Amino acid sequence: AQSSDAATQVDNMPEPLSARFVDSFAYKTVRDRLPVILAKVADSVCRRKSEFNSTDMDRVKSVIIGGVSRLRNELQTDKPLLPLSDSASDTTAWNDYLAELTETLGRAPSWFKEPWLYVECYMYRRLLELVNLADLTVGIDLFAPEKRQSLLGSAALAAAAAEAALAAEAEAEAANGAPQLRRLLRLCLSANLADLSLSALAEAHQLAADDANSSGLIILLDHTDQFVDCLRQRGPAVAVVHIVLDNVGPELVSDLCLAECLLRGGHAAKVRLHTKAAPWFVSDATELDLAATLDWLTSGSAGQSSVQLAESLRSRLSTGQLSSGSDPFWTTWLAFADMETSPLGAKLYKKLSQADCVVLKGDLNYRKAVSDLAWPPTAPLAKAVGRFRPAPLLLVRTLKSNVVAGLAPGQAEAAAAQHSDWMVA
Repeated sequence: AQSSDAATQVDNMPEPLSARFVDSFAYKTVRDRLPVILAKVADSVCRRKSEFNSTDMDRVKSVIIGGVSRLRNELQTDKPLLPLSDSASDTTAWNDYLAELTETLGRAPSWFKEPWLYVECYMYRRLLELVNLADLTVGIDLFAPEKRQSLLGSAALAAAAAEAALAAEAEAEAANGAPQLRRLLRLCLSANLADLSLSALAEAHQLAADDANSSGLIILLDHTDQFVDCLRQRGPAVAVVHIVLDNVGPELVSDLCLAECLLRGGHAAKVRLHTKAAPWFVSDATELDLAATLDWLTSGSAGQSSVQLAESLRSRLSTGQLSSGSDPFWTTWLAFADMETSPLGAKLYKKLSQADCVVLKGDLNYRKAVSDLAWPPTAPLAKAVGRFRPAPLLLVRTLKSNVVAGLAPGQAEAAAAQHSDWMVA
């Protein structure tokens, strides 16, 4: 697969975000945030002794914890990126790309010099490599404790979002402009704040539980009307909507409520949820996370409305009105502009092309949608998305990285005047 970096040089496009720019958020992430994540992973896994038998625990210590420590040292000292040594189905693709990149650059790629998107994805793939090499008798999600904590703190959001979803009966035919769908889109946006940090998590829960119109979010781009119109053009209960999920916890709860609202309100006939095939970027949702979230909603921890919501969602899953699944492409380094032409993504692109609308959740999906390039804020969003056009797109994202497109002249300057770190804080 062709690198996004090489493609931008050919097309005279903006440069990829990279830690080689020392005044950038990418540099701060690679220098500060990624090593902290690795340190926390090692500490967290070390504390989970009760989950493993003695043989597995020995493998956890020698392969995973030791490997994370070595990986952290490689990153902090800007060592060359190493080929993968596990036997997973995507190992050859990762190694072929690394060899291609090495040949293109004429040197060994390293942590602080290459595109930020590739480096971050490579780090999480190296963590998956350690899990594969450990060959444990029981599965392990390196981020499971953080995911559980995030879910347990979702009760306030779940109650508010479930009530909105359950109130969406026949909303597509109503003359009042689909208020529950609009409310849930705001709740989904508020809930996307929840992966910033554990300290921000409580704030995000409160925001999501409040009235969406007074959540405190400053919305720079709002295409809700176009989304509603797109669904209504297909007619009541006809459209097929794909939702590419982001984080577990409050965000996954709100996404499930959005799916219920689309179906219950007659906005869509089918909703397809896209999960990650493996633990990714700390809190990204997998199929196991989806099942755990439905179990939690069923338990009544978030009130009776969440129980009713879970029962309805399970019923829809059994009939195929709601479905979920993962694709290996979501855990590659590739930008979405490469999806259609890459052997790794062509089948997925064809599936997305069958949708009437594709909803992309969160910052990583946004970054991949615009190829993680240093676009001027006023660059047209359609230009930034490029050739990724499987269906009409709705990007639901709070700013957590310094890339954005589609703003009106003066919007970026006004936001910067209010908050110097407006793109990442």
